[in-house]
Amino acid sequence: MMQNKFLFGITGGSGTGKTTVSDIFRELGFYVIDCDVISREVTKKGSPCLAKLAERFGSKILTEDGELDRRSLGAVVFSDAGSLCILNEITHKYILAEVFKAAEASDEVMIGIDGAVLFESGLSDSLECVVGVLSDRGERIKRIVARDGITCEAAEKRICSQKVDKFFIENCDYLIYNNNGKENLVEKVREVGLKLKEEGKRKGLLF
Repeated sequence: MMQNKFLFGITGGSGTGKTTVSDIFRELGFYVIDCDVISREVTKKGSPCLAKLAERFGSKILTEDGELDRRSLGAVVFSDAGSLCILNEITHKYILAEVFKAAEASDEVMIGIDGAVLFESGLSDSLECVVGVLSDRGERIKRIVARDGITCEAAEKRICSQKVDKFFIENCDYLIYNNNGKENLVEKVREVGLKLKEEGKRKGLLF
């Protein structure tokens, strides 16, 4: 736990609407760090992290300009659990270092950390609590296909490579179900936000 900070996680599988939930938290006045944005930073061309990824997975994950080709990398790791574990082993330490640096540098007390693999990376151990975002499988597939321009089959593979709903239900402190439109989702995020602030007050971090 970080002293004088209330760090909470926002997590969920691909297509659940985790990013939308994080955006709503921001609209409600919370500071949220996006692990995906940080991931893009630490895997930029010329970075030590990208060099290790290319060494392990080969030049096929790079564009002609030497940048990370995320779609090619995704095709490899989301179809093979072993490759996904290796990806996480390489990238997590770089991402976690930047997450803690950003949290420490912020003047905010209540800080959300949006990350798909908070538990796998061990980051959850440094958080006060975790908010899990869930959604029906059919909705998730539609969102992934629309967002990433991949096939339904590829979206299905991606979902199958990730944690099942039962894991989030058993391990998250708060759950937000994203199946009934934006208005309903905003209300649910607002309710959880109020509970988080109450936790912050109980710990003497908010007044």
